[in-house]
Amino acid sequence: MSIYTPNNIQEAKELSQLFSTCGRLSAQEILLLHAVYGHHYGGNMGLTMTQAYCLKGKPTLNADAMAGIVRKSGLCKYIKIVEWTTELCTLAMARNDEEIEHQYTYTKEMAELQGLYRNNNWKTMPKQMLRARCLTMGLRATFPEAVSGIYSADEIADNMDMNEEERLEIVAESLGEEVKKPPTIPPQKKKSDPVKPYHQRINPARDLTTINRVIEELKKENCDIDQSIKAMEYYTTKPLTMCNELELNKLFYSIGLSPIRIFLQEGKKDLSRRGFNEWNAADLETLSSLYESFYGCTMNLEKDKSLQDYISRITNLSDGPLWSEVMIRCRKLHNSGKMTQSQVAYYEDLVSHNPYDLSYYFKFDRDLTTIENT
Repeated sequence: MSIYTPNNIQEAKELSQLFSTCGRLSAQEILLLHAVYGHHYGGNMGLTMTQAYCLKGKPTLNADAMAGIVRKSGLCKYIKIVEWTTELCTLAMARNDEEIEHQYTYTKEMAELQGLYRNNNWKTMPKQMLRARCLTMGLRATFPEAVSGIYSADEIADNMDMNEEERLEIVAESLGEEVKKPPTIPPQKKKSDPVKPYHQRINPARDLTTINRVIEELKKENCDIDQSIKAMEYYTTKPLTMCNELELNKLFYSIGLSPIRIFLQEGKKDLSRRGFNEWNAADLETLSSLYESFYGCTMNLEKDKSLQDYISRITNLSDGPLWSEVMIRCRKLHNSGKMTQSQVAYYEDLVSHNPYDLSYYFKFDRDLTTIENT
């Protein structure tokens, strides 16, 4: 067994923190990819990271990784190239439990009809893109039980709203190609909105008076800004730039900062206890792991009779700015070895009685600062 194969959720969280220092993925994204794809790689989080991507909250694999899953499944007799040019790619595939050969062709004309040639990756790497698209199309059709529901990074990137430079870099990396970038003049750093003194705002912990200040605070917690902004937009009836300080505080804690934002990329969802009954089991397990990783709190058998109860309870509590601030501080102290899990549970119980009341913030701040300085 590899040293990068976690044996429990705590080891998984520690490894995800370690791998996140590489910069390509956040700790939460690594946990999500491990939960979705880790079983394909024997639970090896390091290996999963090299094959998987998280594009604005959507877990993906590269095309060759999908082929690797099929080959390891025992279903595959062979996958071979019949023809491969800059105009088309034809692949032949066969299963061990069949006596027939399946052939698939993906052409430049097909890509043009789908509007894919508007993207720079198709202009700069047409041959590689044709092979990747033909491969994933054939794998899903021939070996559905192995890769059904899995999409490659290039497929997701081609259908996602992002700038061309970002799309080209993601696709090239997933195909094992290198893109040489021309030297660019570093952009002028924009002046951010000045931070208001705590006594001039409703939240003494953070300045959330404007959307620019909200973005700055999200960056401090290593949140995916695109994810957060998109999710928050679904939960307000007006542009974020027009939201007042009270509205921005509510959106920041309940949606933008919370790991639940990852599941709100396609639209608004019912976040009530009844609503969580409609979620599939895999999403509930993933959200549970993300909550434990981000807030440091675990399922309480005295309060939570089911996974839905736990997720509903944390979702409601994380709406509260005091609860969120205290739990994030406790999680960081626990990760640094300065606080035990029982101490985290103690503060969670304490702050759960008044999750919204920021008048208690300075008391908790003094206590936690003392622990930080020990």
